[in-house]
Amino acid sequence: VKETRIPRGDELFHLGARGTHVYLISHGEFVYLPRLASSRPADLGQGLQLAPSDWLSEAVLWTSWSHRGLLTAKGSGSVLTVHGEHFRLAAQRFVPCVHLLRRYAREFAQLMRDADLDRWSVDDLWKPFSDADDIIVKLSATSPGAYASSERHRDADEPRSAISCVVNASVQQRREQCSEERV
Repeated sequence: VKETRIPRGDELFHLGARGTHVYLISHGEFVYLPRLASSRPADLGQGLQLAPSDWLSEAVLWTSWSHRGLLTAKGSGSVLTVHGEHFRLAAQRFVPCVHLLRRYAREFAQLMRDADLDRWSVDDLWKPFSDADDIIVKLSATSPGAYASSERHRDADEPRSAISCVVNASVQQRREQCSEERV
């Protein structure tokens, strides 16, 4: 996980560019313009205004992804980025996370295929799950019996713990990289 300051007018990605990072808006004004390769100042008023805690391009974590729009800084701000390949490497090091993430990735990819029949239904803002409870419901539908309906099974918090597990793995990997850089 890396925080990057972005000056006004900078483009973070554009239509067709290979996706390598997930972007989480930390602060500032950002605009996402679906299906646009480049922008003019007039376009920025027509884009989707993004707020802190909005994220883009989650598909980078689970699939091969090409951006389907343009992300630009309307004002100065900062974003947190997660490099998709680094995320996958960190996740593989934590065995308790691997089976949960594989299941999540399979469901994410299937929902993306189902939603993207015209190739433009899924863009960089697309999210297949509304919240952690939605993840639990959808994953339990793909793994019948994995979750008890009348009584919460201990695995019902798996998606939440998988997300926490991977975030912790990414942070730990970054700390190790920083330690190696200092040596």
